[in-house]
Amino acid sequence: MKFSDRANAITPFYAMAFSEKASALEAKGHHVVRLNIGEPDFGAPGPVVQAMQDVMEKAELPYTSALGLPALREAIAGFYLQRHGVAVNPNNVVVTAGASAALLLVSAALVNHGDKVMLADPAYPCNRQFIRSFGGQLQSIPAGAEQRFQLTPHNVQANWQNDTKGVMLASPSNPTGTSVPESDLAAICDFVKSRGGWRIVDEIYLNLSHHGDAQTVLAFDPDAIVINSFSKYFGMTGWRLGWCVVPDDMVPVMERLAQNLYICPSTPAQYAALACFTPETLNVCEGRRDILLHRRQRVLDGLKQAGLSVDVEPDGAFYVYINVTSTGLNAMTFCERLLEEQHVALTPGNDFGEVTGDDYVRLSFAASETALDEGIKRIGTFLASL
Repeated sequence: MKFSDRANAITPFYAMAFSEKASALEAKGHHVVRLNIGEPDFGAPGPVVQAMQDVMEKAELPYTSALGLPALREAIAGFYLQRHGVAVNPNNVVVTAGASAALLLVSAALVNHGDKVMLADPAYPCNRQFIRSFGGQLQSIPAGAEQRFQLTPHNVQANWQNDTKGVMLASPSNPTGTSVPESDLAAICDFVKSRGGWRIVDEIYLNLSHHGDAQTVLAFDPDAIVINSFSKYFGMTGWRLGWCVVPDDMVPVMERLAQNLYICPSTPAQYAALACFTPETLNVCEGRRDILLHRRQRVLDGLKQAGLSVDVEPDGAFYVYINVTSTGLNAMTFCERLLEEQHVALTPGNDFGEVTGDDYVRLSFAASETALDEGIKRIGTFLASL
């Protein structure tokens, strides 16, 4: 069977590949500490689980609008007003089958064959695949520790070309957990807008900022396209529910694309997600954010004691991007040997970038404290054996 060039060009998602290797070891009876996946161990808050149970008792769960339940779109808009003081029209909110579907729809709506799209290296790997799948060309801008692994106003302006159509960035970022300073983000948006370009800002981890409530880009760039998700802050990874906020003229385009690509998001997940925005649930999520902050410090202290360098401490999300050059191993070898010898799963930086991918590995501290302590202990044992 002959497969499409598009399919053949897609590289493996190493975070998932290492999960498969971990599962194979577990099948042989080994205890594997999984620190490779960005999946909070908390699960969905109790009120959301109860809401899902209530919904599933209904005999009928018909398709919703391709744009999502009106009540859920209103609840998301209300969340922006309550949390960020930013008024968002519910009509501009598009509920999607996970943030991945939001990125899929946005890429389909904006990217033409040959269009150049600027993003940082390192960055979330699926973003590259979305752009390429619709014929876009990547402008991957190297962003090292001195830039906090993020695009800056200077490197966006310096690398902008006549056929650059837009910029895609994440703040806080996966894999690094670093944020773009608000003044830099505003300057980037102003410049790109002045060139007629679009701005896609991934805010999936925005409400997991480590230093108070970070501000949404919509506060100073209301025409930016924002991506968000129920997976991280609300702990609903497998529920596959996300959203995006788009400008007025983009809404009907998103609706047509969603209708044809997947009809609508999951109806029961949408009804259950209404419970995310109650005071009870939000209090639970804020408490979990405090727990993640404690885990962050625990991991940073443990890595320092083990002798591994974290060039830039994360200020959001639940990831640590670890420099492994001092070990003499590249990232892939480091992760493979650590999994084989100590049964700890991390993700190699090759998933996220090309320029320094060999030098870094990503650790997710979304796992339990018990798992984190055991994982750090085994990493120390592994380093001592080198």
